[in-house]
Amino acid sequence: MGFDLASQGNNARFLHVTCTFEGSFVVNARCSCRMLECEAIPCAHIFTVLRSLHVDTIPACCVMDRWTMQVTSAFPTERVTSTHVWSEQMYRFRGLRNKGNHALFKAFMSAKETKRVMEFFDDILDEDVKDIENTEATSFGPLPAYFSGANVASTSRVLNPKKIISKGAPPTNKRLRRFHESLRRD
Repeated sequence: MGFDLASQGNNARFLHVTCTFEGSFVVNARCSCRMLECEAIPCAHIFTVLRSLHVDTIPACCVMDRWTMQVTSAFPTERVTSTHVWSEQMYRFRGLRNKGNHALFKAFMSAKETKRVMEFFDDILDEDVKDIENTEATSFGPLPAYFSGANVASTSRVLNPKKIISKGAPPTNKRLRRFHESLRRD
Protein backbone atom coordinates (compact mmCIF):
# COMPACT_ATOMS: atom_id res chain seq x y z
CA MET A 1 0.00 0.00 0.00
CA GLY A 2 1.56 3.30 -1.05
CA PHE A 3 1.18 6.76 0.44
CA ASP A 4 2.28 10.13 -0.96
CA LEU A 5 3.25 12.73 1.63
CA ALA A 6 3.77 16.46 1.21
CA SER A 7 4.58 19.10 3.79
CA GLN A 8 1.93 21.65 4.64
CA GLY A 9 4.04 24.59 3.48
CA ASN A 10 5.47 23.03 0.31
CA ASN A 11 3.10 20.94 -1.80
CA ALA A 12 5.56 20.72 -4.70
CA ARG A 13 7.77 18.04 -3.12
CA PHE A 14 6.24 14.62 -2.51
CA LEU A 15 7.67 11.66 -0.62
CA HIS A 16 6.40 8.17 -1.29
CA VAL A 17 6.00 5.74 1.63
CA THR A 18 5.22 2.09 0.88
CA CYS A 19 3.92 -0.24 3.59
CA THR A 20 3.53 -3.98 3.14
CA PHE A 21 1.00 -5.76 5.33
CA GLU A 22 0.61 -9.40 6.27
CA GLY A 23 -2.85 -9.59 7.73
CA SER A 24 -3.03 -6.69 10.18
CA PHE A 25 0.74 -6.56 10.79
CA VAL A 26 3.14 -4.16 9.06
CA VAL A 27 5.83 -6.36 7.52
CA ASN A 28 7.83 -3.75 5.63
CA ALA A 29 7.93 0.04 5.42
CA ARG A 30 10.00 2.04 2.94
CA CYS A 31 10.28 5.75 2.29
CA SER A 32 11.74 7.52 -0.71
CA CYS A 33 14.03 9.55 1.59
CA ARG A 34 15.86 6.22 2.33
CA MET A 35 16.75 7.22 5.90
CA LEU A 36 15.78 3.77 7.22
CA GLU A 37 18.08 2.01 4.74
CA CYS A 38 21.02 4.42 5.07
CA GLU A 39 21.07 5.30 8.78
CA ALA A 40 18.95 2.46 10.22
CA ILE A 41 16.60 5.05 11.72
CA PRO A 42 12.95 5.21 10.67
CA CYS A 43 12.06 8.64 9.33
CA ALA A 44 9.21 10.89 10.39
CA HIS A 45 7.41 10.11 7.12
CA ILE A 46 7.05 6.44 8.06
CA PHE A 47 5.80 7.39 11.52
CA THR A 48 3.27 9.79 9.98
CA VAL A 49 1.84 6.97 7.87
CA LEU A 50 1.85 4.58 10.84
CA ARG A 51 0.03 7.18 12.95
CA SER A 52 -2.58 7.69 10.22
CA LEU A 53 -3.06 3.89 10.07
CA HIS A 54 -3.54 3.86 13.89
CA VAL A 55 -0.59 1.53 14.49
CA ASP A 56 0.13 1.61 18.25
CA THR A 57 3.52 -0.14 18.33
CA ILE A 58 6.64 0.32 16.26
CA PRO A 59 6.78 -2.58 13.78
CA ALA A 60 9.77 -4.91 13.79
CA CYS A 61 10.74 -3.78 10.27
CA CYS A 62 11.50 -0.30 11.66
CA VAL A 63 13.83 -1.63 14.36
CA MET A 64 17.15 -2.62 12.83
CA ASP A 65 19.09 -5.50 14.36
CA ARG A 66 22.54 -4.56 15.53
CA TRP A 67 25.11 -6.72 13.78
CA THR A 68 27.21 -7.21 16.92
CA MET A 69 24.55 -9.14 18.86
CA GLN A 70 25.50 -12.78 19.59
CA VAL A 71 28.83 -12.38 17.82
CA THR A 72 31.58 -14.96 18.34
CA SER A 73 35.25 -14.65 17.56
CA ALA A 74 37.25 -16.73 15.14
CA PHE A 75 39.90 -18.04 17.51
CA PRO A 76 38.79 -19.63 20.78
CA THR A 77 40.77 -18.90 23.92
CA GLU A 78 41.78 -21.61 26.34
CA ARG A 79 39.95 -19.89 29.17
CA VAL A 80 36.65 -18.08 28.76
CA THR A 81 37.39 -15.63 31.57
CA SER A 82 40.33 -13.90 29.90
CA THR A 83 40.50 -12.79 26.30
CA HIS A 84 44.28 -12.32 26.56
CA VAL A 85 45.08 -16.03 26.89
CA TRP A 86 45.69 -17.23 23.34
CA SER A 87 45.01 -20.70 22.05
CA GLU A 88 47.80 -22.73 20.44
CA GLN A 89 46.16 -22.17 17.06
CA MET A 90 46.37 -18.40 17.53
CA TYR A 91 50.07 -18.60 18.49
CA ARG A 92 50.77 -20.53 15.27
CA PHE A 93 48.78 -18.00 13.23
CA ARG A 94 50.67 -15.06 14.74
CA GLY A 95 54.03 -16.74 14.12
CA LEU A 96 53.15 -17.43 10.48
CA ARG A 97 51.88 -13.90 10.03
CA ASN A 98 55.02 -12.29 11.48
CA LYS A 99 57.42 -14.42 9.43
CA GLY A 100 55.22 -14.03 6.37
CA ASN A 101 55.37 -10.24 6.58
CA HIS A 102 59.17 -10.28 6.47
CA ALA A 103 59.33 -12.94 3.75
CA LEU A 104 56.77 -11.19 1.54
CA PHE A 105 58.59 -7.89 1.92
CA LYS A 106 61.78 -9.53 0.65
CA ALA A 107 59.97 -11.45 -2.11
CA PHE A 108 58.23 -8.51 -3.77
CA MET A 109 61.59 -6.91 -4.65
CA SER A 110 62.08 -9.24 -7.63
CA ALA A 111 59.63 -10.73 -10.09
CA LYS A 112 61.26 -14.17 -9.89
CA GLU A 113 60.90 -14.39 -6.09
CA THR A 114 57.34 -13.07 -6.27
CA LYS A 115 56.40 -15.79 -8.74
CA ARG A 116 58.04 -18.47 -6.56
CA VAL A 117 56.17 -17.31 -3.45
CA MET A 118 52.86 -17.10 -5.32
CA GLU A 119 53.31 -20.68 -6.58
CA PHE A 120 54.11 -21.79 -3.02
CA PHE A 121 50.91 -20.17 -1.73
CA ASP A 122 48.88 -21.69 -4.56
CA ASP A 123 50.21 -25.15 -3.66
CA ILE A 124 49.19 -24.67 -0.03
CA LEU A 125 45.74 -23.40 -0.97
CA ASP A 126 45.15 -26.30 -3.37
CA GLU A 127 45.92 -28.96 -0.73
CA ASP A 128 43.24 -30.25 1.62
CA VAL A 129 43.87 -29.63 5.30
CA LYS A 130 44.33 -33.12 6.77
CA ASP A 131 45.38 -32.39 10.32
CA ILE A 132 42.54 -30.32 11.72
CA GLU A 133 42.77 -30.09 15.50
CA ASN A 134 39.65 -28.05 16.06
CA THR A 135 36.33 -28.61 14.36
CA GLU A 136 35.51 -24.94 14.83
CA ALA A 137 38.61 -23.80 12.95
CA THR A 138 38.24 -20.67 10.91
CA SER A 139 37.39 -21.06 7.28
CA PHE A 140 37.75 -17.49 6.19
CA GLY A 141 40.49 -15.11 5.19
CA PRO A 142 43.03 -12.88 6.88
CA LEU A 143 42.32 -11.36 10.26
CA PRO A 144 43.77 -8.25 11.86
CA ALA A 145 46.62 -8.66 14.32
CA TYR A 146 44.57 -7.63 17.35
CA PHE A 147 41.78 -10.15 16.70
CA SER A 148 41.05 -12.17 19.83
CA GLY A 149 38.27 -13.19 22.14
CA ALA A 150 36.37 -16.16 23.41
CA ASN A 151 34.30 -18.42 21.21
CA VAL A 152 31.27 -17.58 23.29
CA ALA A 153 28.33 -15.43 22.31
CA SER A 154 28.11 -12.13 24.11
CA THR A 155 25.89 -12.43 27.17
CA SER A 156 25.02 -8.75 27.28
CA ARG A 157 22.95 -6.91 24.75
CA VAL A 158 24.82 -4.42 22.59
CA LEU A 159 23.23 -1.05 23.11
CA ASN A 160 23.69 2.33 21.51
CA PRO A 161 26.70 4.29 22.77
CA LYS A 162 26.21 6.80 25.56
CA LYS A 163 25.66 10.34 24.41
CA ILE A 164 28.34 12.80 25.47
CA ILE A 165 26.79 15.89 26.97
CA SER A 166 28.90 18.95 26.34
CA LYS A 167 29.62 21.40 29.13
CA GLY A 168 28.38 24.26 26.99
CA ALA A 169 29.64 27.79 26.65
CA PRO A 170 31.62 29.45 29.44
CA PRO A 171 29.60 31.37 32.02
CA THR A 172 28.61 34.91 31.12
CA ASN A 173 30.54 36.44 34.03
CA LYS A 174 33.82 35.28 32.47
CA ARG A 175 34.34 37.64 29.59
CA LEU A 176 36.79 36.60 26.90
CA ARG A 177 39.49 39.25 26.54
CA ARG A 178 40.32 40.69 23.21
CA PHE A 179 43.71 39.98 21.70
CA HIS A 180 44.90 43.59 22.25
CA GLU A 181 43.94 43.48 25.94
CA SER A 182 45.95 40.31 26.52
CA LEU A 183 49.04 41.91 24.91
CA ARG A 184 48.83 45.05 27.06
CA ARG A 185 48.39 43.04 30.22
CA ASP A 186 51.50 40.90 29.68
